[in-house]
Amino acid sequence: VNAEDSNGNTSLYYAAKSSPRIVGFLIDYYSDINHKNMNGETPLHFCNQKKFELEILTILLAKGACPDLANNDGNTPLHLAILHTRDYRIIALLIDHSSELNRQNNDGDTALHL
Repeated sequence: VNAEDSNGNTSLYYAAKSSPRIVGFLIDYYSDINHKNMNGETPLHFCNQKKFELEILTILLAKGACPDLANNDGNTPLHLAILHTRDYRIIALLIDHSSELNRQNNDGDTALHL
């Protein structure tokens, strides 16, 4: 379950972009929900990049995924959600769980700037 591919992604990263049921199952057996891959992304970042699934985000956040961790570009999951979706429910969920709403990415942009 914790084995990594060549980019440092575990099975939880791939489940985070596809299946709420599998995400819930893997979290029960996964040791570090905030594990970062080679790009500095956590599973929460990964699901934000490919497909915005409100149910998966809810599960990850409820199980302790940290929405304030930045990837190598300085983007938090909130930055990525604003860049890739306009679904207010997803953005609101991340805002509700974030303690660093004014965090700047490597370009100096906060979520508000995006």
